[in-house]
Amino acid sequence: MMMDPYNMTLILLVALATFAMRAVGAVVMARVKLAPVSAAAFEAMPVAVLTAVVAPAALTQGLPEAIAGATAVFVGLRAPMAVVIVVAMATVVAMRHVMG
Repeated sequence: MMMDPYNMTLILLVALATFAMRAVGAVVMARVKLAPVSAAAFEAMPVAVLTAVVAPAALTQGLPEAIAGATAVFVGLRAPMAVVIVVAMATVVAMRHVMG
């Protein structure tokens, strides 16, 4: 498949802008001393964003996804995020296999 120069340029510019924003954020935040409440809020952001992306699918796509979502919440209270993601993915695959 051939990609036209306009789309390739657009993809490269978006990638560059994304990298620049992340790099500037890392440099700025390395120099800023956060209050404990602010630090806790920043640490909770990845979980909040992942929940905002996954929750609508877990609640609207069917029973296997809802079961996987509930399992993820339960496991998330006790395990790191990577474990939660793997368990939730395995649960949805297993539930789809069992439920058809």
